[in-house]
Amino acid sequence: MSLTEKELSYYARQLRLEGFGPEAQLMLKRSKVLVVGVGGLGCPALQYLCAAGVGTLGFIDFDSVQESNLHRQILFGVGELGLPKVEAALRQLSNSNPYVRLLPFEERLSPQNAAEIIGEFDLVIDGSDNFATRFLVNDSCVVLAKPFVAASIAGFEGQISVYNCLQPDGSRGPTYRCLFPEPPPPGAVPSCAEAGVLGILPGILGIIQANEAIKVLTRIGEPLAGKLLVINALDLSTRMVRFSRNEEAIKQTAIQEDYPDERFHIGGEFIPMDQIGAKADLIPRDRMVVVYCHSGQRSAYIVHELQVQLGFENLFNLQGGVQSWRLEEIST
Repeated sequence: MSLTEKELSYYARQLRLEGFGPEAQLMLKRSKVLVVGVGGLGCPALQYLCAAGVGTLGFIDFDSVQESNLHRQILFGVGELGLPKVEAALRQLSNSNPYVRLLPFEERLSPQNAAEIIGEFDLVIDGSDNFATRFLVNDSCVVLAKPFVAASIAGFEGQISVYNCLQPDGSRGPTYRCLFPEPPPPGAVPSCAEAGVLGILPGILGIIQANEAIKVLTRIGEPLAGKLLVINALDLSTRMVRFSRNEEAIKQTAIQEDYPDERFHIGGEFIPMDQIGAKADLIPRDRMVVVYCHSGQRSAYIVHELQVQLGFENLFNLQGGVQSWRLEEIST
């Protein structure tokens, strides 16, 4: 893969930047980034990543453009009101940079599809506005060994960090659960719809998310890994909160590989996730096999990997995992 003459012209100012150059631009072209949520954070992140030349840019959202979005989601205009956000974003981004491959997903990120969708990308930008999605992004990225950049807004203050980032020694940096092990109780933190938001603040944070993504993908600068940047829009003060990887917190994510809790064991052969490749011969190929875990997230990833890497054609994932299956069993 190389840069075309037209791309060299399009990115000319970027290419002249000392410490960046054609090598970094080519790294961007080879990269695949997924933006979760096409809202106040996701819109500016998408605009700048697209203009910067990320080769494949995916974005997922199930919502439509509302009038109350326009003051902070400036990717959209009144002409897009009522359109699905991913459709409106596709229209605008296609007009911005014709050299980027755009992949819209008009659906909600869920435990059933997270592993399959996130698994296709190198890095994730979390622009979601709820804790359920943010923890799902974290746990999926931990399982799939993907870095992700998350930001959030509360009043006039915003915060951002890079999580699960590959370190020079080959280890992974802190995750979101290292900072916040569990989601807060429902209603404990008001949403933007409840508390309000100044449109400029998610714009600032979304642009910083794009900047951090570019740094990670091109290996320039020092990413905000293990550092939470907090910005106050009223006085433009900033503070940096440093935090470390917490293995105990990480064990609470969906990547536990100990023998499952008996309450969630519904039969079959238990194979730890890190031994799937070595023990693939234990999985029969002559009949249907259902692969399951607690949430359905790890098992979806395993089914995908076994299909792609080892050619299995008889595997099915238990969507929602055993927890969903148990709930349905109880309800009936």
